[in-house]
Amino acid sequence: MKKLTLSLFVLISTSSFAQEVNTQALAACSLVENDFKRLLCYDQTIAGKSIDMTSMTTKTPVNGSKSQNKDQAFGLEHKDIAKDAAQEQTARVTSVKKAPRGELILTLENGQKWRQIGTERLKVKVNNDVIISRGVLNSFQLGVVDSNKKIRVKRVN
Repeated sequence: MKKLTLSLFVLISTSSFAQEVNTQALAACSLVENDFKRLLCYDQTIAGKSIDMTSMTTKTPVNGSKSQNKDQAFGLEHKDIAKDAAQEQTARVTSVKKAPRGELILTLENGQKWRQIGTERLKVKVNNDVIISRGVLNSFQLGVVDSNKKIRVKRVN
């Protein structure tokens, strides 16, 4: 009996302190594209704090053409830089290094660095043209032009 009255008291006291949620602010939060900023917006709205929507919007780089921005952002989806990224890109290899466990680390002519994931073997030399294509679940595959063999890679810069 004592336990029941205590839980009933807690239930009544918490419901009396409940605030009304600003549904318009929640609707505005749903329009934020960045996952982290959207969650922050929801948290601030539920806490009753005012939100600044100008800081919640993501800014895209101004310099360069739209296609150049897409190429520069290729492979950086996990860093929330790429929007409408290309499905594949072709580039020339300027540097080939090996990591301590034998994985390839490739530098491309556009300045991007890609590191091999896994233990597959692929012969890549400096000045080879390679194709990097998008796979499933934000994965990427790299293959030499005019070859069917591919390895899984991730972008490191």
